[in-house]
Formats: sequence, structure tokens, C-alpha cells
Amino acid sequence: AAVVGSQAAYANTTLATGWKNCGDSSYTAQNLQVTISPANPQPGDSYTYTSSYDLTKPVETGSTETIKLTLRGIPVENKTTDLCTALAKTDTPCPIAAGHVTSVTKG
Repeated sequence: AAVVGSQAAYANTTLATGWKNCGDSSYTAQNLQVTISPANPQPGDSYTYTSSYDLTKPVETGSTETIKLTLRGIPVENKTTDLCTALAKTDTPCPIAAGHVTSVTKG
């Protein structure tokens, strides 16, 4: 599972985001890259969320992910969930083979 840190700050309704892979070499997902387009979507706007990463081993039933989110350095979320349930309705459902993965979500 990958641990992802996110920081979001609101200033005049502009969303500024920064992503950081907080995992170490023992984590299954490495080299995490995240982009959101447009860079500053407003409420109600369409957006594209793209993530890419390298899996050191397959993601299979029973795999979990841990997500830690912060807002201006303040922890707002720290949860571990069933990864295959979370991915069930995405373009990268389980099982996912080891190797490079790119996932695109449109909203």
C-alpha cells in the first residue's frame, strides 16, 4: 500500500495542492506521481485525476491502502481501507500486476 500525503489550501477559492509520497522502500507502490487537471478546479468543474506509480508486487484481494491527508500541516485523515474495494469501479480494478501503473479518473 502507498501512503500519500496531500496538502490543500484555499485562498480566494483557488485550490492549491501538493502531493508527497510518504512511504519508504518497504511500500508496494513507489515513484508516485499525481496530477489534477485543470490544476485549480472550482466546485462543479470537470477534472481529470491521474496517478502513476510502480508496484513492487501485485495488488490482490486482501490488499490494503493507507492514506494520510493533511491540511496546512494539520492531520485531517488517517485511514486504512481495502484497496480492491476502493478500486472496484475504477479503470484499474484488482488484481493489478507488478510493474508500472497509470490510473485516470474523470469527475
